[in-house]
Formats: sequence, structure tokens, C-alpha cells
Amino acid sequence: MPDYRTLEARKARSRKVCRLLGGRIGEVVSPGLGRWEPGWQVIRVPSLELLKALEEWERTGAEAAMDRAKAKALEVLEAWKEADRLFRDAHTVGRHAAHPEAR
Repeated sequence: MPDYRTLEARKARSRKVCRLLGGRIGEVVSPGLGRWEPGWQVIRVPSLELLKALEEWERTGAEAAMDRAKAKALEVLEAWKEADRLFRDAHTVGRHAAHPEAR
């Protein structure tokens, strides 16, 4: 089991959580979503809550804080999925998706 007693180790773990989450988001959302401003409104609050939870864990090292951060990471992923659904709905013409970069 990794040793997270130092602030540096906890910060490294936080960065890893964010990298893994970013990779997972990239796997499940449509290309171009990151350039769609309304999508950022959907993910803004959950993302800020995740960052706050990670900062708390970095500061305290408390297991409960990491549990909150993990729960917030799942909320962020769900928010990205919702933003993606809205993005696809906004760019669907009839039955054919027309993403901005395809126009």
C-alpha cells in the first residue's frame, strides 16, 4: 500500500486521480465537447467540488476526505456524460449527428 503521509505523496496521488479521470472522460465523450461552452456550465460545479475534496485530502490525509474525492470524481464523470448527451442533442439534425467540426 502506498505511503501518503507526506504532502508531496498526496499531491502526486491527486494528480494521478485527475489524469485517470481525464483519460476516462476522453473515452466516453464526443470529440469537440470541450470546445462547447454550454458543456462547461454542466461540469463546472462538480469539478470545483472535486478539486476542493482533493485539496482537503492533500491537507489532512484523512481517508474520509479521499472517499469524498472519489465520490466527487464519479460525479464529475457523470456530469461530463450529461454534457455529452446535451452536446449530441444540440448537434443532431434529424437522425444524423452533425458535430461542429464535421460542418
